[in-house]
Amino acid sequence: MTDKQEDYYSMLTVLNSLLIKFVTVVAEIPAFKRALEKFSPLLERIKQVDSERGSITSGKTDVKGNIRNNLIASVTQTAAALSTYADEHDKSEILNRVDKTNSYYNRLRDTNLIIEATALVNLTKGIETELEDHGLKSEDIANLTSL
Repeated sequence: MTDKQEDYYSMLTVLNSLLIKFVTVVAEIPAFKRALEKFSPLLERIKQVDSERGSITSGKTDVKGNIRNNLIASVTQTAAALSTYADEHDKSEILNRVDKTNSYYNRLRDTNLIIEATALVNLTKGIETELEDHGLKSEDIANLTSL
């Protein structure tokens, strides 16, 4: 379905649930009762046909969600390694920059998450070997860069 069709279908679904909620009132008017009896099966058929057809955008959404989840995991891992490194070497400027939780990264918009990831990659420049002692390999940094 197109976005417009999905919006229209959502509106009809809400209308159907409203009519079902007030079925006693609807049943008092014969024309409404007949319409409801035809309306609910029609919505079910539309839903069945649409589910069989599949959606191009849902596939894209799944791929984007997986990439985002992988990016958040990589950012969190890099931030944790930078945090322990900064704590051991008294680097408060790095510690202040990476002292964020996983939920913070989950709340970021896509563009802000990319900016945050780029900033973390820049913080790792020049200290890659020291970060290996804190569990962050050069492959992990390369993975974050590619994501």
